[in-house]
Amino acid sequence: MYGYDPIFLEKRNLKEWLDESDDNILVIFNKHSLKFSASPNSSNENKSQDKVFCLKKQFLFNPEIKDIYVKCIIENDQLMVKKTYANKTTYNNIGYYINKNVLIDIKTIQPSLHNERIFKVSINAESIDTGQWRAAGENNYISKETLALSKIGLFKTKEINALDKKITNKNIPYKEEVYFESLLVKALLGYSYKWDGPINSYLRTGLRYFLTPIFNQTYKVYGDTKKIACLAIIDKVKDLDRAFLEAAPRHEDSAKIYYRGMKQPFENFTKEGDTITMPNFMSITTKFVVGVGFSGIKKVGKDLINSCCLYKIWISNGVPYINMVNTTKYKAESEILLPRNLKLTFIKKSTLPYQYYGEIPVIVISVSLQNNDQFKIPSGCSKFYLGKLSSVKLSYLDSISESKKTKKETKAKNEIIVPTKVKSERKNRTKAKRCLNGSRKNKITGLCESILTASVIKENKPLKQKTKAKRCPNGTRKNKITGLCEKINSVLSA
Repeated sequence: MYGYDPIFLEKRNLKEWLDESDDNILVIFNKHSLKFSASPNSSNENKSQDKVFCLKKQFLFNPEIKDIYVKCIIENDQLMVKKTYANKTTYNNIGYYINKNVLIDIKTIQPSLHNERIFKVSINAESIDTGQWRAAGENNYISKETLALSKIGLFKTKEINALDKKITNKNIPYKEEVYFESLLVKALLGYSYKWDGPINSYLRTGLRYFLTPIFNQTYKVYGDTKKIACLAIIDKVKDLDRAFLEAAPRHEDSAKIYYRGMKQPFENFTKEGDTITMPNFMSITTKFVVGVGFSGIKKVGKDLINSCCLYKIWISNGVPYINMVNTTKYKAESEILLPRNLKLTFIKKSTLPYQYYGEIPVIVISVSLQNNDQFKIPSGCSKFYLGKLSSVKLSYLDSISESKKTKKETKAKNEIIVPTKVKSERKNRTKAKRCLNGSRKNKITGLCESILTASVIKENKPLKQKTKAKRCPNGTRKNKITGLCEKINSVLSA
C-alpha cells in the first residue's frame, strides 16, 4: 500500500517510508470524514477507507510557533485578545500538511505516543454527521503567533524611557501592558495637552468651530495659517479614528470601574434610562481621586459645593480603548481614551465616600457600542475540525497486505470461471465471413457493401458544362442587368 508525502508531493510505499528513518511516521485519516479528493499520485489499487500521509515526528510532537493555535473568545462580535491569548488549552495545526483545517489538542498527545510510528486521527463526529459546523464561534481558532504580532495590548514597548518607568511604577501602577505602534504614536502624541481641545470642540460644533474667537486666537499652535490649522485638526481626527479601529485593544473586563469628572453635565442626560451618543472622544481615568479633581465638586468651609459632576463608568466588552500612559504629558492622571460616537446610558444616581468631603454624589453610567459592527475588523480566526490522535499497531500494514492479497486471489478465481462460460457459448455461434477489400458489412442487414471513397464519388459525379458567354463587339459593353450588349455612347447619354 502507498501513502502520500505532502512535502515532496509524491507517492511512497508505506513499509519503505518507515524503514528509511525512525523519525518517519504514518498519519491515517478516514477518506470520507474530510472528503479528500483523489490526487494524480493516488494508487488505483488502494480501495480502503484510509487516507495515509507520510510525515515526520516533529510535525506532531514539536510543532512550530506558527502552528500553535488557541480558541477564539468572541464577545459582542469582537475578539477578546487577552482572554484568547491567555487560554491554556493549545492546539497543533496539522492541517497545513494535509490541506485541511484540522487541529489536535496538544494535551492529548501523551508521552507514551512518542515511540509509536503509526497514528490515526479521528475527526469530531458531530460536525461530520450534520455536515455543518457547531455553534457559531465554537470552532473558531487563531494562531498564537499571529495574535501576538498583530494585536496591541500584549507586550510592553522597549522604548519607554527610565523616567517614565519610574513614574509609572511609583504613581500609576497599571495592569495593562501597553504596546504602541507607530500608528498610535502618530495619532496620540500630544493629544492630552495640545489637541484634545480643538478636536473635541470641532466634533461637537462642526465647522462653526473654525469661526470662533478661541480658534482665531490659537490656530498658530496647529499651523502657520488658518487653513493649515483646520486641515491639521481634521487629519488628527482621522488618525485617531484609524488608531481606534485598527490598533486599539478591545475592552475585556466589564466589571472594571472608571471615572470622569466634568464641570458641566452631559446635555439631555438627567434621569434613569436616558441614552445619548457622545460625538467626541472621551477621556476617563481609573483613579477616583483624579475624577473628583476634574469635577466641580469641592468644599468651601464646611459646605460641600456640588456644581457638577462625577461619573462612575462601566464599559461594555468590545469597546476600543487606549491607555495613554506613554503619550500623555500628565502621566499621573492615568488617562484612558475612548473613541467617539459611543452610546452612553444613564443607570442611576448614587454616592461614594471621599476622605476629604465625606459622601459625594456620583452618576452611574454605562458605555457601549452603537452596534456590534461599529468597530468590527477581521479577527483572524478561522474554523477548524478537532481531531483526536491515537496510535495504531504495526500489524496495520500486514492486515492491509493480507486484504490486498485476498482481493487479488478472488479476482483471479473469477477470471478463470467467467472465460469458460463465454468460450462454451461462443462454440455454438457460426463465425461470419470477412468482407472483401473495398467493402464493409452493413450493421443492419449484415451484408457486405462496397465502400464509396471520395475518389469514386468524384468520378461518378457528372460534370456541369459551363458555357462561356460571347464577347461584346468593340464599342459596346454588356449590361449587367439584361445581359445584352449596348453601345457605350448611348449608355453615357442616358
